[in-house]
Amino acid sequence: IVTLNDKVTVGLFYETYCPDCREFVKNQLWPTYVSIGEIMNIDLVPYGFATVSSLTN
Repeated sequence: IVTLNDKVTVGLFYETYCPDCREFVKNQLWPTYVSIGEIMNIDLVPYGFATVSSLTN
């Protein structure tokens, strides 16, 4: 059930020094937040020069 008090959560994994990520935050995410920030939560996860691997036994 969705109520008027529910917020949309936007999650973003990004590289801190990546020029394209910085442009996205500056030109897309921030203006959106300024416009409709009262209905959204933003989870920013800096994720640069990282790898994900699984270990098998």
